[in-house]
Amino acid sequence: MPGKEYLIIFPKCCCDLHTTGGVHTPNLCECSRQSILYTVMEDTRKPISEQMTESDKTKMMSDFSNGLTLWGSNKVVKKWLKYRKASLEGMNPDNSLLLLEDIIYEIRKDVGQRKKLGKGDMLSIFINDVEKIIK
Repeated sequence: MPGKEYLIIFPKCCCDLHTTGGVHTPNLCECSRQSILYTVMEDTRKPISEQMTESDKTKMMSDFSNGLTLWGSNKVVKKWLKYRKASLEGMNPDNSLLLLEDIIYEIRKDVGQRKKLGKGDMLSIFINDVEKIIK
């Protein structure tokens, strides 16, 4: 619904500036306030050796799920549950990205963005070869 606001934050900053020691403050920078959706999307495209640990993923997913119970519309919650179930069943990374894109579109609807983009349009902002995913 128009007027809704989503604030999804991390308990600590996870950006390269902080993790490499370039910033020396306990405060969260703006990039650490990005949604888990984008973090998972980026992580999915990394080589396995560079991806987050299962423990980190589980904690992040749990934190997001807890917040979702308060601010998520019914449709956002249902899409999130579909994503969680598929991730537990070991879906391939491409399907993961498409399900995350569906969640982004649903959140955009909630905040008043009525014009739906096509499959892969949002992903193409982050992924150069999105046409390989869409098949």
